Amino acid sequence: MGIANSKDDYSFQKMKEAIEKTGTFIDIIPLGAIEGLKKIAKGNPDKNIIKNIASLLINKSNYGNANGVRESATSALTDFLLEENKLIQQVYDKLLNLLDDNWAHVRTSACEPFGNAFAYDAIEDLQIDKNLIDKVISKLQQISQNDLDGLVKRHAQLSIE
Repeated sequence: MGIANSKDDYSFQKMKEAIEKTGTFIDIIPLGAIEGLKKIAKGNPDKNIIKNIASLLINKSNYGNANGVRESATSALTDFLLEENKLIQQVYDKLLNLLDDNWAHVRTSACEPFGNAFAYDAIEDLQIDKNLIDKVISKLQQISQNDLDGLVKRHAQLSIE
């Protein structure tokens, strides 16, 4: 995705078009667009573009999109959970809801952002309501004990540790 190396509006618009393509072989175009959007967002000074990308990814993690696209979009939300050591509530809420998704790969992808964002060595610097952290930890503990999929259980355990 060479176009994604540019941080301008043209690149964003092209990735926005590409993420909406359906019927491509193993969804290669929308999956590539998700990676491209992550690149555009990384280090981009335009906060509006970053919010738009996060909204696109939230939308693509919804039911009705191909499962591979949903999984990739959920995983990509990792980069949008925190901004300047503050929690982005919209992304947090979506990821928390995705922990209950019907598809195991989406649940697995939803566990990882919380483990990365709330890592023990980094959490002291974050400006996050302790109740939100406790809610996630409680949910991840529940998943690690009760989920039917072993891989999801393991990812929930790793996210807590």
